[in-house]
Amino acid sequence: MKQPFHINSVIIENSDFKYREKREGFKELMAVDIKILNVNSNYITSIKDSLESGKEMTIMMKGVLNSVAPVKLNFRIPLNIEDDSFSFSGKIGKAKFSDFESASYPAAGIRFKSGILNSMDFEVEANPYGSNGRMKMLYSDFEPYFVKKNKESNKTISWFSNTVVADSNPTKKGKLKIAEIKHERVPYKGFGNLIWKSIMSGMVNTINPVGGKINDSKNKGNFKSSKKRKIK
Repeated sequence: MKQPFHINSVIIENSDFKYREKREGFKELMAVDIKILNVNSNYITSIKDSLESGKEMTIMMKGVLNSVAPVKLNFRIPLNIEDDSFSFSGKIGKAKFSDFESASYPAAGIRFKSGILNSMDFEVEANPYGSNGRMKMLYSDFEPYFVKKNKESNKTISWFSNTVVADSNPTKKGKLKIAEIKHERVPYKGFGNLIWKSIMSGMVNTINPVGGKINDSKNKGNFKSSKKRKIK
């Protein structure tokens, strides 16, 4: 924007957020809704002195995901870096996995016969090209159904899901899986798509026995530190 501006905070109360996307090969739209959405954004600026201070813009969001699960998202967006990177973290509360089929089926071809999401925590670093992070998703009594067009493939996937996928995390033996979040952004798709696809990658890697996992709980990903942007 040509006009310099500086806003200390923007507060949005009791709003609704709806995201829809048409995926190739699926008639249903991928749908994600957040109701009773409350947002607090701080330090929104384009003024040179404010950018040089090194202070970050922050966005804190709270709401109810798909009308059932409490969700919290926190964004940290540096304003004076050259690679436009940012980070976000979040929590999603208890719900049935079937409550997320409107997003999981069009996005990954997954439906759920049963399963309870007990909690989900994630930390992500991202930039315009993709994201990298970690997720701890605790669940129980889980039985997915992977939907494929090819019948023979569907038989293999059904056998795979029934015999290999862990029905809980941690397992009955107490083994906890921390999954990798990794998503390569499609350049013409927006901010909301990057956030949801990042979360979906962590979910898929958690339930997939050969999905990416992080053994070292201190590992935050392999993103390089951001460099400051030169201000004209």
